[in-house]
Amino acid sequence: MKKIITIIAILISCNISNAQEDAIVPISQLGVFGEELDKTYYYKDVDNVFDKFIGTWKFTNATKELIAVVYKTVHQDRSSFYTDGVYIKLKYTDNGITIYDNLNSTDDNHYVEGCTTYDLSGNKLNLLYQEPTNLPVDDRYPGGPRLKLEYLPCSLGCLPELKWEIDYVLPNNTAVWPYKIPTNLVLTKQ
Repeated sequence: MKKIITIIAILISCNISNAQEDAIVPISQLGVFGEELDKTYYYKDVDNVFDKFIGTWKFTNATKELIAVVYKTVHQDRSSFYTDGVYIKLKYTDNGITIYDNLNSTDDNHYVEGCTTYDLSGNKLNLLYQEPTNLPVDDRYPGGPRLKLEYLPCSLGCLPELKWEIDYVLPNNTAVWPYKIPTNLVLTKQ
């Protein structure tokens, strides 16, 4: 009798864990929900698409320097699903003055985060972008402006690069660019 109860308990336990198991979907299919309502979807970086973006990247010219540290998180709870994601901590200086610096921050104060790829090669990411400005939310950009990153591989004797483009449309022709970090930069892997 004791063996029968143990076997029944194991079978019930297996059924419960199977019903609550994550349905793993490649990150490139984020937003494509299946029909299995009893599953929680986990948009996972199964092909390691994010890995090429991970690391320290740097842009520098005569007056400006941007250091961006890109890292990946796994199995983040997004309320109705889970996802792997990319976050960026950064330090930006202009004419020797530090404008932003959260490189050593231990809190979740990020200016850039997201998990959306937007090309078949996996070399382009589309991330949420923000800077601590007084910029009002623009209805034309639900969720705010975007940062488009493009990984530019290197063939021989050079370092990979990362194209950085802030995607934001000014409300009119006389509006001033609201961000301190310039758009259209090319950072080099360090």
